[in-house]
Amino acid sequence: MKIYKIIIIVLIIVLLGGVGYYFISKYSKTTSSIDIKNIKAYDGNKTTINLDNLTYDGTGLTIDNNTIYIAYGGTYEISGTTTSNIVVDIEDDKDVNLILNNVNIKSDEAPIYIKNGDTYITLEGTSYIEYTKAYDENEEVNAAIYSSDDLYINGTGSIEINSNYTAIKSKDSLTIEDGTYIIKTNDDGINVNDIVTINNGNFTITAKDDGIHADGLLEINNGTYKIIAAEGLEATYVKINNGTRSEER
Repeated sequence: MKIYKIIIIVLIIVLLGGVGYYFISKYSKTTSSIDIKNIKAYDGNKTTINLDNLTYDGTGLTIDNNTIYIAYGGTYEISGTTTSNIVVDIEDDKDVNLILNNVNIKSDEAPIYIKNGDTYITLEGTSYIEYTKAYDENEEVNAAIYSSDDLYINGTGSIEINSNYTAIKSKDSLTIEDGTYIIKTNDDGINVNDIVTINNGNFTITAKDDGIHADGLLEINNGTYKIIAAEGLEATYVKINNGTRSEER
């Protein structure tokens, strides 16, 4: 009789374990991080965009009312001058690589608005971006370079940003690998809702509010920084491993 009881108990344990495993595997959330460094070009091609006359050679975008709409992941090399803006709104769940090659954009709309899609910006040559719209605290797209998703910036070039709003904003994470940044803004220099990781770069930031702001972790691993702002670095947690600070006297 005792053997039967033991067998019944074992069967109950096995049954409960199986049910538990089923529900755990069915309803548990699995998270994975996107390695934005490994962005692949859309079907192996590069689209070149000339802002001087708003022409392009390649696929993946449309031009409407002087606004460039990028709807498909891939590599887009942009050069020239315009008073229009660029909107990235990806439909195919692929990543985007924007190569800024001597770009000059002066617009009263957010010059680069990444509405949807993890985006990689590569700096080549010398670029200039200015967001001229009069400041409005209710403006949703409130940065010269505004990203709703993960943003990764690298390259050996430089970019100067003048903005009545924040200069660079990501509502997700931001990683900067290299490049030279000259920023003048009436708000934050860099503002991120998640994690900021800066591995290298040369930064000159003049901001009326925060120089670099992160709602999560701000990690600086290297680089040169000259920041004139109400608050130089503002984050939930700041981790500085290396870097050079420049001061005005």
